[in-house]
Formats: sequence, structure tokens, C-alpha cells
Amino acid sequence: MSKKTQSYELQEGEYLALAEFRYQIRTFLRHTESEVANTGLNPQQYQLLLAIKGLPKRQEATITVLAERLQLNHNSMVELVDRARIKVSSAATAPADDRRHVIIR
Repeated sequence: MSKKTQSYELQEGEYLALAEFRYQIRTFLRHTESEVANTGLNPQQYQLLLAIKGLPKRQEATITVLAERLQLNHNSMVELVDRARIKVSSAATAPADDRRHVIIR
């Protein structure tokens, strides 16, 4: 059995709204990247710190959670955390009995 996907054709006004929305997001991101460059961080390191700080209080900042938030694969997230830890002194801790469960602080 194959699933049918519903097709929806955007109207001209919707295209215009989406284009404007994407433009505003890109303007904001470019400004943020410019400001972040002045701190010595790269944009991904800044996004990592923002993701950690912005997590709900009851959610742990694990590699899996952060990878989802930044839309990166697991290995890329591990590399980013390792690089950021050196540059911004993030501390990675893990319960003594399980090295797979790393919490980023």
C-alpha cells in the first residue's frame, strides 16, 4: 500500500509572506553572526550555548537533545561540543556508571 501525500498549492500571498519571513530570519541571523564574531566564537558555538541556555529547566542538555535542537547528526554534535569546551569552557559530565549519557553544562 502506498500513502497518498496531500498536495497543497501556495497562493501568491503565501509565497510573499514566506519570502518576507525567510528574509527577516536571514537578516536576524546575519546580524547575530556578525555580533558573535566579535566575541571570538563561531556561529555554531554560539548556537550551542543558546540551545543549552534555552532548554526547559527539566530537560538535560544531552548530546542527543542538543543535536535535535541544532539539527545536527550525533557525531557532528560531539565534535562541536568538544571544540566548544576548549574555547568556552563548557563542562561535560557523565554519571560514573554510564559514559554514553553525557550532560553538557
